Amino acid sequence: MLAICSTVSPRYVRGLRERVPTRIALVDAPMSGAPIAAQERRLGVMLGGETEVLDRIEPLLQAMGTRMHRMGGLAMEWGEQLGVAPEDLRAVMHDSSGQTWFGSNFERIAFAREGHDPENTIGIVAKDVASALDVAPPGADTALPEALIQALRALRPI
Repeated sequence: MLAICSTVSPRYVRGLRERVPTRIALVDAPMSGAPIAAQERRLGVMLGGETEVLDRIEPLLQAMGTRMHRMGGLAMEWGEQLGVAPEDLRAVMHDSSGQTWFGSNFERIAFAREGHDPENTIGIVAKDVASALDVAPPGADTALPEALIQALRALRPI
């Protein structure tokens, strides 16, 4: 079994599935919550893969996270338009930086002291948004996520 726990482009995961031998199960398992949540073992995990494979790996991932979200097939896609149920999207947003956790824990997150760096939390958020843009449906309005990436890259230390 191969679990990809970084937030990477859905196209990358699909391409990886094509390169990995079929006898090896592949799980798309990006995590959210920043280093403080990792230290406290309460990351949110978005799971993509076959149900029986997810049943086997989920107990292992619970050592790092408390909120598991099964999102369907490989790779979190562009929301409801690509088949993810709205309630699943809301649950992920509630448990990840898409909701108010980010703001509520701002002072505890390293980037608030460091500003943007590709290796810290805010740099990872910018990378995650860029990954989502990689699979934007044709004609999708991408102005907001593109502006968000620029804003994140412009953040300076507080």
